[in-house]
Amino acid sequence: MLTELIALLTCQELDPAGVRDIERAVAAAPDEPALSWAGDAPLAKAVALVRELGDYLAVSDQIATLHEQIAELFADPLPPLKPGSAAPAYFGWLERELAKRGRQHGGYAPLLLDPYADDQMYVAVVYRRDADRVMELAAALAGTLDIRIARPAAFYPAP
Repeated sequence: MLTELIALLTCQELDPAGVRDIERAVAAAPDEPALSWAGDAPLAKAVALVRELGDYLAVSDQIATLHEQIAELFADPLPPLKPGSAAPAYFGWLERELAKRGRQHGGYAPLLLDPYADDQMYVAVVYRRDADRVMELAAALAGTLDIRIARPAAFYPAP
């Protein structure tokens, strides 16, 4: 399941060796001294997963920074961020904007990853057709990987 989760979170851009490298890093995380603060194996593995997926995630505690990072994922940049955008409005707009892109794959969708480790927002842009499967896999791995993956509205409901 972890193999499939990694493949879907990276829009299947990684070769099998790259996926295996991430799997090894996640498996080794509980024994990594730098992650001893996590306190348990599932959290250490979640932190290792988001760390290893770094090139495929937008990470920040600021909407403007997330927007810049997500925009950099595309050759055709996203429209500029509206000043003062709050998380619920921004993620609703982002959901609609990404659905228009990559139509050969059914569009894209933003997913938020919460490794329960800090106050950062971790955003993955996945194929829209794979979003439900990503969330299913994260839920199925809950006993071994302490990470919540959901659509932004689950984290930031519209007012």
